[in-house]
This record gives sequence, structure tokens and C-alpha cells, in this order.
Amino acid sequence: MIGIEDKERINYPKAFVVLKSDSDEKKTKQEIMEICKRELPTYMIPEEIEFVDDLPRTSRGKVDYRALETEYSK
Repeated sequence: MIGIEDKERINYPKAFVVLKSDSDEKKTKQEIMEICKRELPTYMIPEEIEFVDDLPRTSRGKVDYRALETEYSK
């Protein structure tokens, strides 16, 4: 999850999800939102969920959040 800049506020949360090939996008999105609403504080609940084929990785194999911010926040 990253923060996306917004003109009216500082930023808002956006989640990126890699789906398994047999997953239903709509159902998965609903399930993710239900979990987020139950487990996260209100300000951390993603306003957008984007499904991607792959997440960028650092040389150590971790998710490259800076790359996500530059690639997908536009």
C-alpha cells in the first residue's frame, strides 16, 4: 500500500494486489475491503485497490515501494 498525493488532502492510501490466476477480481476486492475495514484504522483503509500482474522488487527481493509510488501514482 502506498500514499497517493491529492490536491485536497495530503494523500490517500492505495493498495496493489497480485491475483492468483483463478481469482475473481470483484469478489477479491470486496473481501480485501471487508478485512481492511475490520483490521485497520479508518485513515489506512485503501480508497483504491489496483490489481497488477507483478509488483516491482528491490535487488533483495522485497517490494519496491518507491518504484510503486513513481510508476502507479500517476
